[in-house]
Amino acid sequence: IEAQAERTPERIALVFEDIQLSYRALNERANRLAARLIELGVGPDRRVGVHLARSIEMVVATLAVLKAGGAYVPLDPGFPAERIRYMIEDAGLAVILSQKTPRPDFGGAAAQVVLVDDGLLADAALPSANPATAATAANLAYVMYTSGSTGRPKGVMVEHRNLMNFFAAMDACVDHDPPGTWLAVTSLSFDISVLELLWTLARGFKVVIQGNVEDHFAPTAKLESLPLGFSLFMWGNDDAPGRDKYRLMLEGAKYFDRNGFEAVWTAELHFHAFGGPYPNPSVTGAALASVTEHIGIRAGSCDSPLHHPIRVDEE
Repeated sequence: IEAQAERTPERIALVFEDIQLSYRALNERANRLAARLIELGVGPDRRVGVHLARSIEMVVATLAVLKAGGAYVPLDPGFPAERIRYMIEDAGLAVILSQKTPRPDFGGAAAQVVLVDDGLLADAALPSANPATAATAANLAYVMYTSGSTGRPKGVMVEHRNLMNFFAAMDACVDHDPPGTWLAVTSLSFDISVLELLWTLARGFKVVIQGNVEDHFAPTAKLESLPLGFSLFMWGNDDAPGRDKYRLMLEGAKYFDRNGFEAVWTAELHFHAFGGPYPNPSVTGAALASVTEHIGIRAGSCDSPLHHPIRVDEE
């Protein structure tokens, strides 16, 4: 990204709402924040929390941690406070990058909180030149916590060499010469954000950051008064042969149909073991319709560009 800023300093790197930032400005802001982090002792394998809403500052903070040689740990402000406090403790964070609004609640965490705002990022007392770092390919780039579906979330540690291998794979698969415009929609807490934010900026894209969707769809009193509906989502493996592979699907749908559930969803258009029982939504949907009376039949997933858009539209 530093090399890209050197090649195309005036090219637009980031867009968020009505704000645009050039590659030069992005690099200099990240350098100043990285200098502040280095003053606080951030270096190789030191983990730094990034607790920022989707914004240009979120990207600057993430890049600054890497420039300082540390590893960033996403702390999505939308997560429950208890979950964030657990991640802070489990990751052993000594520094957290956050913002004034919404006011962070980190409980009794001992980590030093640095508020990322325009004043800090434009502080002339902090150097704007690229910092030197001792980080190597074997040092951590980031630690990303799982959803916690098996209990408590677990921190997955990714090194720089893993990240660069991923970038090399994307270079081979995604057309990036010349670079275009990329809409970044994925949470920093999900690994595809690495593709959307870091790979794109390293290749010279203009990255448009989608804000937090929930900010635009605040629930109204009318919506909050609606009853909660329950559905059955069919999602499973097909890694073993058997005569009764569809029995669970049909019997489950009949049970939920009789007991007042709202809908049954099928995982659609998969051609491998995962999700294998549901390769054709037309067939599975028709089968479920033939054995139920009340329950809605819905599409749980449809992968594009894995499938042709006309096929998806027809289904």
